[in-house]
Amino acid sequence: MADDTPQQPGPAAPAAFVPKPPYLAVAYMVASAFIALTQSLGQGFLQANLTTLGGEFGASQSETAWLMVAFMSPRAWLPIMLIKIRTQFGLRRFAEVSTLIYVAVAVLNLFATDMRSALMAETLSGISAASLSTLAFLYMLEPFPPEKKLTIGLPLALTFISLGAPLGKALTPLILTNASWINILALKLGMALLCLPFVYLLPLANTPKMKVIKTLDMVDFALLAAAFGGLIACFTTGPIYWWFEAPWLGQILAGSIALLALVLVIELHRKAPLLDVRWLLSPSMLHLTAVLVIFRIVLSEQTAGAPGLFRSLGFAPAQSTPVFWAIAFGTLAGGVVCAMILRPQRVPYIHWGALALIAVAAALDSHANVTVAPRDMIISQSLIGFASSLFLASAMASGLLSALMKGPQYLLSFITIFLSSQILGGTIGAGLFRTLVSVRVSPMGRPSATIWRRAIRLCPNGLRKRPGASRCR
Repeated sequence: MADDTPQQPGPAAPAAFVPKPPYLAVAYMVASAFIALTQSLGQGFLQANLTTLGGEFGASQSETAWLMVAFMSPRAWLPIMLIKIRTQFGLRRFAEVSTLIYVAVAVLNLFATDMRSALMAETLSGISAASLSTLAFLYMLEPFPPEKKLTIGLPLALTFISLGAPLGKALTPLILTNASWINILALKLGMALLCLPFVYLLPLANTPKMKVIKTLDMVDFALLAAAFGGLIACFTTGPIYWWFEAPWLGQILAGSIALLALVLVIELHRKAPLLDVRWLLSPSMLHLTAVLVIFRIVLSEQTAGAPGLFRSLGFAPAQSTPVFWAIAFGTLAGGVVCAMILRPQRVPYIHWGALALIAVAAALDSHANVTVAPRDMIISQSLIGFASSLFLASAMASGLLSALMKGPQYLLSFITIFLSSQILGGTIGAGLFRTLVSVRVSPMGRPSATIWRRAIRLCPNGLRKRPGASRCR
């Protein structure tokens, strides 16, 4: 299996599209929505409960942050590998095995009782969730004719995948009736089990198989996994350990950048590269990548900035749920509107409209201070949710069309850029917004945990127990 051989000819053209009966088309769309919510709610519940999982696993807040790192890292690089796995082993087998793995991981989560087992379980959850999100796209695209797959199917699939984050925060107070994480794990397992009949009773159209995985592909996957994992770890834990207090954050960041550079060097010297680096570095693709990253950083205010502010101001999760319900409805409405109006020639106008809505929302929230309440941000946050659905679907559809016009071999390169920009951009944006919230609401511009660690170092014998004591022994 030499890697320096030219690429094999592409697979045979897929069979002509055969319209499905209306009831069957609706069934595929329902299956897609349910599969998308199953995997995205897993991430949403984890994000919503990171601060409370310390008591469940006997860990500190800084330690539980690594659960999110373990979950998100595979999501950044694994979809690239899944595309080749799907091509080599067949779509139907990929769907069935992916769902069974997700169910098995959901069962395994029930037995996680400490941080070590929880980290392993969340890593496996991230791996299995990446394959389930791919299935959500495939099931939504299945019933639509080719000319409507990108304009209607794609926006709807992205919308349901995006609903997990706000719904996870909105549903958490209703599910944690006895403050037990087991309730959420049981719900995740139940939803995973319900995915099985969808996958087995509604099979996806099979595609021609082709041997596409090469030796150097595995090397690239390993390097990308380490690089993306390092970047996610750095920006997830940086606001907690604090940027200037943990030198290892800079070392991880530098190492991740070096690994990405090594991947570029390897790809530039391959005759059959995994990614077309020269095309990715063209002015048009650099422009698209910059737009995707900047928008993702701006949109991460909704997942990190506003929730972090509410938490810092002492609001209980139940008090913030109206905001997250509004975000969910705004996201759903944006996806429906995007599916109705999306056309290739309208993409620039949709982007301008999304940017204008975000600007209006930012202006509405510009008054936010320590006296703000969640009810004050319902309208602004729902506008951001609406704008995010408009932007992401139109950007992905436009990029896919550009890649397909260049040739099918460019599809993997574009999907790599899109997924990495969304996962990494969202993580970087969340880290920046959490840092900003910490600086604005904490004394001396540092998180309170950092202040206490510095106090302990300065006073190794501890502070006096009597009230008012302020000196070291």
